Amino acid sequence: MLRRNWYAFWTMFVVIALLLSAALPVLAQEEPPAPEPTGIRYDAPPYAVDGPHAVGVRYFTIPAVGENDRELTATVWYPAEQPEGDTPQMVYDLQFAPGEFPPFSTLGHAQLDAPPDASGAPYPLVVYSHAHWSMGQEVPYFTEHLASRGFVVISVDHEDNWSTDLGPLAYEAMLRRPQEVTRQIDFAEDLAAPDGDLAGMIDTSAVGVSGWSMGGETSLEVAGARWDLSGLRTWCAENPDGAALNEWSCVDLLGAEAELATAAGLEDPPQGLWPSVRDERVRAIVPLAGPTQTFGNEGIQSVDVPVMFMVGSGETATDPAFEMANPYASVASEHKAKVVFDYAGHLVFNSSCEDNPDMAAMGFPMFCTDPVWDMDRAHDLINHFATAFLLAELKGDAAAAAALAPENVAFPGIEYQAEGYDESAARPLPPESGYAEVNGTRLYYEMAGAGEPIVMVHGFGWDTRDWDYQFAELAQDYRVVRYDLRGFGKSDMPTDQPYAHADDLKALLEYLGIESAHVFGHSFGGELAINFALAYPEAVRSLVLIEPDIQGAQGLPPLTPEEEASFAAVATALEQGDRDAAALAIVDLHPVVTIAKDVPGVRELVQGAFADYTWFHFLNADPVVQPEIPPAERIEEITVPTLLVVGDSTTEFQKIEVDRLAEALPDAEKVVFKNSDHFPHLLYPDEFNALVLEFLAKVDSQP
Repeated sequence: MLRRNWYAFWTMFVVIALLLSAALPVLAQEEPPAPEPTGIRYDAPPYAVDGPHAVGVRYFTIPAVGENDRELTATVWYPAEQPEGDTPQMVYDLQFAPGEFPPFSTLGHAQLDAPPDASGAPYPLVVYSHAHWSMGQEVPYFTEHLASRGFVVISVDHEDNWSTDLGPLAYEAMLRRPQEVTRQIDFAEDLAAPDGDLAGMIDTSAVGVSGWSMGGETSLEVAGARWDLSGLRTWCAENPDGAALNEWSCVDLLGAEAELATAAGLEDPPQGLWPSVRDERVRAIVPLAGPTQTFGNEGIQSVDVPVMFMVGSGETATDPAFEMANPYASVASEHKAKVVFDYAGHLVFNSSCEDNPDMAAMGFPMFCTDPVWDMDRAHDLINHFATAFLLAELKGDAAAAAALAPENVAFPGIEYQAEGYDESAARPLPPESGYAEVNGTRLYYEMAGAGEPIVMVHGFGWDTRDWDYQFAELAQDYRVVRYDLRGFGKSDMPTDQPYAHADDLKALLEYLGIESAHVFGHSFGGELAINFALAYPEAVRSLVLIEPDIQGAQGLPPLTPEEEASFAAVATALEQGDRDAAALAIVDLHPVVTIAKDVPGVRELVQGAFADYTWFHFLNADPVVQPEIPPAERIEEITVPTLLVVGDSTTEFQKIEVDRLAEALPDAEKVVFKNSDHFPHLLYPDEFNALVLEFLAKVDSQP
């Protein structure tokens, strides 16, 4: 009753304020107009003011790849060249057939198919995930604003869209949503490739994810939050009043627990935390009124990336679930913020009726208004906080970080708390990515951090993802470079001209102004690191080799029957043009993946890399030039400190090569990871990273 009376009082107050404000222009006709650009309102805070870029928008179709995938309709907003004349109104229509309810449109100001503005490229990627029973273009005020500020934003229509409005809960859609975020990031990489529709425009090395309602829940999942439905069941039983307010979770969701487990490929519902669906490329999230009841306190503790929660204190759709999980206190993020809109409801984040006139015309004005807040003011504040946060975390903008310091936030109606932001907060350097044109080719690279340089060389069939679990972590203390070898990932394919990988790496380091570096190599990348150390010893500070091959090594065991079966299955798949089947032949059959294939997250990483590999080297003659003297005959010439890492469950082939190096190298340290196959750095990233940092500290302490 008190809240209802407060709403009545506040509504009367707002009406009086609006009446008074309507008279103000009469008294201030001599005042000059506010300067452009502006935000939605004249009094928009700094980061709600539109950025320097015009905004383009394009529609794409992301094809289904896996057996259970669905084709995705995607909208992409991006910085565009300034148009001549006024920008016409953009009408966002449904990109799918409507269901029982009529279709609706939202309105914006982007330019359809406008030429991209590459002046500040590449731009960080932000994935937006829409609410349940909605569409990917539900909030143009938000997605267009981010693009004007130098981000590329992508959003797809999830399975639980407007066509299913008021239908049964889409259980499989809840599971597919995080997968579809990952597919969008993968697709953005294709768009940014040299032959892509937005070539060179998108940086996917550090991705932001935002979403409203169930989209906010999705953002938490791809950042590491894990379901804990057994914990939810306990909470519902112990809190009957809260359960009555949250029937969707305590009745519908828990009633479908077995069905959800089956859809997730699990034999039985887990009694504790469900498997993680984290995407390691996600580096910051902005959940807008995102339900957290599926995670609870334990499930949300896995989130350690920067996070900004936004919610209304009058929330009815996510409260008490929001309070149950206590997400702000529970996440492990060092940089985090919570923005609470006093007395705002769940729909304050939706587009206003002005931008969503069809919704009001259908008789649902309550879906595009808030009982208390002026929607334009709320949207300016949402844009301000989210933009400053993403600029700080994805671009390393120190001014934006300072704007998030609690002492600098004072807006009426906003309750705010934050950690990790203050005037003197040391911000990490933003990741840099691009293409180095060297040796007649283009090599894709990513670079982050400051300090002594590290360069990472990936394994065969891989790309920069081989180092996903090391890149950001080591960049806190070092200047870290990872790149795609010629013929792999985003780098150019070989032509008929001879080349050497060692020469490519030397040219890349010179391009980046690096004289010497700690050189990391995994598998085939370890072989190339050895070759590089022999060809350019002055450029190598130390070596970190994970189960490296040795070019020219003799007396090694032949292929095992399991390896032969794996390669035979690869050949069959390639004959059929099925790269996904070829990837599965490696993951499920090859003995180097005996443990990784059963570890969620790691399996997907390995499988994804090989699914994206072109298999160029299996299908074409590679003009790569081999060293005149086999490196196996020159190992003792390498005198730099070397860390050798091997798994105890890897193949005999790999163990023998590591043992030979340990014996031949004059300054080598060998470490065996227990219960590990060929991928100890992926299976045990924390232990591996700690080991490497200790090793590098010893090397750096030497004169």
